Amino acid sequence: MSEPTIILAKESISDGSEVNKINEIRPLTNEEIEGYDTQKNILMEFVNDFALVEYVRLNYESLMELLNETVMKVAKEPSFIGSYPFKTFPFLLNTRILNYMMSVKTLLDHMETSINRRYGGASTELVEFKALTANEFDSKFSYRFMYKLRNFVQHCGMPPLSYTISKSLDETSSTISIELIVYFMRDELIRGFSKWGTPVKADLTQMDESFPIMPIFNEHINSIFKVYILFNEKYHITKTLKAKEYIINFIGERGDYIDDEYIIAKLKKTETGLNINKKTIPTSVLEKISDFYKIKEDLF
Repeated sequence: MSEPTIILAKESISDGSEVNKINEIRPLTNEEIEGYDTQKNILMEFVNDFALVEYVRLNYESLMELLNETVMKVAKEPSFIGSYPFKTFPFLLNTRILNYMMSVKTLLDHMETSINRRYGGASTELVEFKALTANEFDSKFSYRFMYKLRNFVQHCGMPPLSYTISKSLDETSSTISIELIVYFMRDELIRGFSKWGTPVKADLTQMDESFPIMPIFNEHINSIFKVYILFNEKYHITKTLKAKEYIINFIGERGDYIDDEYIIAKLKKTETGLNINKKTIPTSVLEKISDFYKIKEDLF
């Protein structure tokens, strides 16, 4: 039996009418494979962390979609005083709020644990992360309120909410305007939980009896993304960009390439023919780096 040969190749994906074609580019040395594996692991570490950011964004967008979909349903209701589609709205609203809060907790807990494991409990990096979260807590009502609201939900159930819906017709232009606003109920929040802490309780007493939730969520998600972006830009993104550059040079492609056509294939001749064991080079995930910078642009 001959020793296996490892090659870099490009796979042409068939539309199903014929088998996929593998075109060899060049053989690879063990040193090249080790170098690629090191850089790929750096890239995938970034991608796996960034997935939790996308989880937060997905749940935030899901909340926004529920509000927009409900407005659209009200717009289609012919009556101005009829039965609007709110039978399941409170349940769906609470579900999406809970999903959002849990995704934020998952992201922040993962960041702290990961930093602790990588750099140590007394590291400058962990101090920096805690300083970033403390700054948002100290400077943003939404951040400290949502931080405590998570504990409220854990011990007391979903937060007390109310909503108003208004529907009006402009007879001049024959256009219908609809406004849906969901509110936190200040007094019920204060009465229902004894562990808001002095700063948040003082904040709540200054709020209106009912205060809208969306300004809170909008500011809060920006704080969460700010913590993630600032920390990773300082400690992680440079090596991620170097990993991207290495992989692009490794396959010999342009800088904006994101298709998954390249493979590392191990070829071994057997008594019955040729055995091919292949691994796709995950260049499609390079797009996540662009998404990182899109979030940064929206923030700063």
